[in-house]
Amino acid sequence: MIQNEITQDLISYLKFPYRVLSTDFTHEQITEYYRQEFVRGQKEGFTPVLIKVDDTLAECFGLMEEEGYYPEQALQSLPDGKEVLAQRWQEATGGNWTDDSEKYQELLDSVDAAAGQNVFLTLHLHTPSQMEPTLLFEIPVVNPWEIPAYVPFGGWNDCPSPEEMTAVCKYWFEQYQAVPAVISHDTLEMILPEPVPEEKADEFVKEYYAFCQDTIDQGVPMPLLKETVKYSTVWQFWWD
Repeated sequence: MIQNEITQDLISYLKFPYRVLSTDFTHEQITEYYRQEFVRGQKEGFTPVLIKVDDTLAECFGLMEEEGYYPEQALQSLPDGKEVLAQRWQEATGGNWTDDSEKYQELLDSVDAAAGQNVFLTLHLHTPSQMEPTLLFEIPVVNPWEIPAYVPFGGWNDCPSPEEMTAVCKYWFEQYQAVPAVISHDTLEMILPEPVPEEKADEFVKEYYAFCQDTIDQGVPMPLLKETVKYSTVWQFWWD
């Protein structure tokens, strides 16, 4: 397959084994394929990550390289993920939060398992021939939470820096076995074996908001998110 310049730039920057995935995958199929590759990677010493090819991500990698960014160095100076979230929550809310669940009560009463997100939604599937399909990279790490250090983006607007993102992923991996699985220039999707336990939903949605305000402020109301995460094995974060 002839790859365009953007795809070649991503491959040149990451320098890890990769595969170009078929555009015939459905969202369900590519999610299941990722789960299978994750199991294989745990046996063979790598963690897979799906990359949505775009020029902004390639530019981000280029800037990181120019600034002398090194994954190994970033991993040596990670902050505490829970503390990162606590600080971002304070900055975003001033420590105050008004529960507006009553405003959405009718909608909340109708939420069931069908409302959960259990497949990756960021990737462009059935891609037109003039566009590049999804790439799967095999990152040579056995700790899945290290992925954002090796595939760095962020540090602009309210998007966490690669170091902060990695620290939070480490914390959530320890808490929920959540794994960063899909990356574009403005989106991160994580996959986990089981949904967040109901008794932890309140705590988690506050951490979610601290990590990624835009998804809630410009999309899913916080009370609705709290209900849907109880049924979701995929989390999606998007920064404007």
